[in-house]
Amino acid sequence: MRLSSEWVAAWRDERAAVPSSVGTSPSSSDASSDDSSDASFDDSSDEATRALGAALDGAVAAAGARWPGFTLPPDVFVRHLARAAGQERDAPAALARLHTTDLYLACACARGLAEAIALF
Repeated sequence: MRLSSEWVAAWRDERAAVPSSVGTSPSSSDASSDDSSDASFDDSSDEATRALGAALDGAVAAAGARWPGFTLPPDVFVRHLARAAGQERDAPAALARLHTTDLYLACACARGLAEAIALF
């Protein structure tokens, strides 16, 4: 079962906690912006929300297929991805640039999952 809307909400919640300096270059034209919340992403439209949900679906599915020996709660993994993506404006593009299946293993190891640690 895919829970894209819940994953998008978890992503946005986590994004609000990421400092605005993470994932941005100092020469960015938005460097003067004080807003470090998820509003720095243009993901409020229905189309952008669907694109983010599809990207998260894909990342969760690919990670589960790559590492079938253990399971991470999807919302934990999505929050981990949100932190790893920094403050990139295009969330689906940021996800595409990440090695999400590797991050799934790293997140599981960081959470102390013995099965993941054994695979690392």
